[in-house]
Amino acid sequence: VEIKIRMSTAPVTVTVTDPAQQSEGMNKFTSYKVNTVVSSPLPNFPFQTAAVIRRYSDFVWLTTMLHNEYPGAILPPLPEKQAVSRFSPEFVEGRRRMLDRFLQRVTLHPELLNSPSLSTFLSADDTAFSVAKASKSSSSSSSSDGGPSPRQARGKVEGG
Repeated sequence: VEIKIRMSTAPVTVTVTDPAQQSEGMNKFTSYKVNTVVSSPLPNFPFQTAAVIRRYSDFVWLTTMLHNEYPGAILPPLPEKQAVSRFSPEFVEGRRRMLDRFLQRVTLHPELLNSPSLSTFLSADDTAFSVAKASKSSSSSSSSDGGPSPRQARGKVEGG
C-alpha cells in the first residue's frame, strides 16, 4: 500500500524572521518580522504581501483574540514566556522557530484563517495595530509588556 501525501498550496504563507532586540525605556524586548504572502484572494486579506514587526506580547494578544472569536477551537501553542536568558541567541532563535510554526498552523486552520484579528495582526501598521489592540483587548489579557510600542520597521502592505 502506497501512501501519498498531497502538498496543497496554502492560500496564505507566513514566515517569522529577523529577530531584533528593542528598547522601550528601561524595558528590553525582542521583535520579529512577520512576512505574509496571500496567493489566493480571501475576504479578510485584501493584500498580496505584508511585512510587519511584532513582539511576543502581540502573539499573546492574537491568541487571546482567536480564543474569543472562536471559542472551542483548538489553537496551536505559543512558546512559553521566559524571564531568564531570554536574549540569548539560542533562545531567540528557538522562539522565532516556534512563533513561525504557530502562525503557519493558525493560517492552515480554515476557521482561524477567517479571523479579522489574524488579518489585523498580519497586516496592520503600528498605529492601526495599537488601535486594534486597545479596542479589542480582553480584560483577561493584562500584561505589562502588552501595550503599544514604537517599532524600528513599519508595517508595509502591498497589492490589493
